[in-house]
Amino acid sequence: NQNDECTYHSLPRFPSVTRDLAILCDIDLPVLSLKKAIISGAGPLLEKVELFDIFTGEQIEKGKKSVAYSLTLRSDSGTLNEKQSDKVITKIIAEVEKLGAAVRHTGRYPGWDFLPESDLRDTYVRKFKEIMGKDVHTVVIHAGLECGIIKSRIPDMDIISIGPNMRNI
Repeated sequence: NQNDECTYHSLPRFPSVTRDLAILCDIDLPVLSLKKAIISGAGPLLEKVELFDIFTGEQIEKGKKSVAYSLTLRSDSGTLNEKQSDKVITKIIAEVEKLGAAVRHTGRYPGWDFLPESDLRDTYVRKFKEIMGKDVHTVVIHAGLECGIIKSRIPDMDIISIGPNMRNI
């Protein structure tokens, strides 16, 4: 409708962190109860919670189901590090366990802190414009799994991740 008001929000200043949780629970436990426990445990750092799988089968104990959620965490005051993200997940696990459920898996994707001054990024941006004739679109996101692993082993390395945004494929 043309008369509907649109609300716009500024883009986030800091990257998000994605964690996946696989939860084993009674087959009769509503997934909404699990979602409410996740929201309660995560607090204000939880930006989004998405159910992406419900599984029953031979690998799962009779009378149980595995429910998987993807969580997006973000802080308005800075980039979340592994310790901060782990603290949120620990609180979520405590809430989920109150329902008699157990977390089977917590997907963890290593990240690295954004460096405001990066010779490597500056060189890439300059060369991209030189070759492509246009400015590169640069954003700070939680991405580049391999870069996080390398950075954890070589902390002083200047590192960037280049690629498309591949969500909800």
